[in-house]
Amino acid sequence: MFSRFGTKVYLFEILDNIVPNEEPEISHYLKEYLQDERFEIYTNAKINKIEKEGSEIKLNVIFNNNELSFKAEQLLIATGRRANTKNLGLE
Repeated sequence: MFSRFGTKVYLFEILDNIVPNEEPEISHYLKEYLQDERFEIYTNAKINKIEKEGSEIKLNVIFNNNELSFKAEQLLIATGRRANTKNLGLE
């Protein structure tokens, strides 16, 4: 959604493809869809360093044996596979 308003969106994945635990076709079509939405997707990418520089966030990413730098205003880190619902009273 943010890319539709002109915000540059980057997606970094350390594995070979996005959503690696799903069927390969799902990963393929999701990547195509996100690229159509103007996401820049980097697979086999390792975030090497994150620094705060004033109001910006600087990321150093290892991609294809090269170190690339990216600057951002916001950073979302999405990791893990387990829902954090223990204290929500859902029993």
